[in-house]
Amino acid sequence: MPNQMKLFDQEALRALPGNDRCADCGMPNPEWASVSFGTVFCLECSGVHRGLGVHISFVRSITMDSWTSKQVVLMMAGGNDKCKHYFKENGVPTDIPIKEKYAKPQAQNYKEVLRAQVEGFPEPPILPPTAESAEELQEQIPPSQECCWPHKSEGHGYVEPVTITAFSGGKCEVFTPQASLSYANNGSTLSKKRTFSFKQYFTSVMKSVRHVSSRGNKMKK
Repeated sequence: MPNQMKLFDQEALRALPGNDRCADCGMPNPEWASVSFGTVFCLECSGVHRGLGVHISFVRSITMDSWTSKQVVLMMAGGNDKCKHYFKENGVPTDIPIKEKYAKPQAQNYKEVLRAQVEGFPEPPILPPTAESAEELQEQIPPSQECCWPHKSEGHGYVEPVTITAFSGGKCEVFTPQASLSYANNGSTLSKKRTFSFKQYFTSVMKSVRHVSSRGNKMKK
């Protein structure tokens, strides 16, 4: 049964790294929270979060609203610094408008990561970096960043984890733990480790994403 958050839980929540300030604008002593992201923020930013809709960010007052025990556990598993770190590692800028930031697929994926950690389920795979051009992709992939390859040969939307290492001169090295992996751009295989231009890699990722999305939409109809 929902009850107001206990005082010692409030204190523990505020003690989490980064929770002394608003996750979005840096205002001190935030009193509002997003159960979805496990973050805390100020009154002004809470209004923006409410405007996103509960399907994106479920907002509660730390002191005035009722909380279920599961919601409290989710908050304790999160924290502002943890969320910011995930966003940074997955190409979500933290200095863009709230509406744009939390609607990104990588941000929405973090909600599922957090829930999986609390409920003991396998974490969802990391999504491809958000980019609209090969140049943006190159900027978003620092050396040895883990990301996911949307595997074209699997029409149900399965994604294959790979490791990407960025090089100068517009090149990137792609490594997969599998013996081979379908390369969506030309039908060849990625045998453990190969080097591509960012333009090649970006084109293949976008083709795979479109393929997976179109197959998924057909399956829903």
